[in-house]
Amino acid sequence: MERAAWEALVRQEWGAVVGGEAAAHSQPVRIRGRTLLVEVDEVGWVQELTARRSGLLAELNRRLGGPVLEEMRVRVGPHSAP
Repeated sequence: MERAAWEALVRQEWGAVVGGEAAAHSQPVRIRGRTLLVEVDEVGWVQELTARRSGLLAELNRRLGGPVLEEMRVRVGPHSAP
């Protein structure tokens, strides 16, 4: 599968993986290499999603069909509104 297809699938599954409240404050922006870049609207969500990173990556990889993602970076950014 190509990177664009992985990115589309991550965006599609994001809410189900992170939960409704977190999805309302965050958005996956892109995959660079094996790293998922996520933008959030408040610094508290950086801490929340970073703390949940291992579980989120495991579930995303399961939905992607294999070990596509190794890392997730979360930052406050302009693309965070879904």
